[in-house]
Amino acid sequence: HGYRPNLPTQGSDSRAKSMMVAFRYNNGAVGALHYSREVPSLFRGLRLSKIYGRKGIVTFESNGAFVLVRGQGLPRLLFPGFRDIRGYQAMYRDFIAAIRQQRAPEMSLEIAMADQVLLEQIYATNEE
Repeated sequence: HGYRPNLPTQGSDSRAKSMMVAFRYNNGAVGALHYSREVPSLFRGLRLSKIYGRKGIVTFESNGAFVLVRGQGLPRLLFPGFRDIRGYQAMYRDFIAAIRQQRAPEMSLEIAMADQVLLEQIYATNEE
C-alpha cells in the first residue's frame, strides 16, 4: 500500500513529492520504503538510506559514496566511491558482456515495464 501526505495547495508545483510504501515479500517478511523530494539534503543531493534487519542495520549514501554496516561485532565503514555514481559504467559493462556471452542483459525493457506496473499499482493503493 502507498501512503502520501495531502498534495500542496499553494504554489505553482502541486505534484506529489513524498510517499511511504508498505509491502510484504514472498517469504513473509515485510518492508517499508519512505521517499521524499521535499526534505532538504545536507550535501546537495546526497541522501542517506537505511535497511533495518533483525541482525543489524545498513546505512548507505544512496549514490554509493559510503556504506556503514552495524550488527554483531564492530561497525564496518566501506567506501565504494564515486567511480560510477549514476550506474552507466556498470550498465554498459553488462551490455557488452551480454553481447559477448550471447545472453540477455541484466536490465531489459520487460523488467523496466514490470517495475512501472509495480509503481502504478502502488500509486493506485495510495491513501492520502
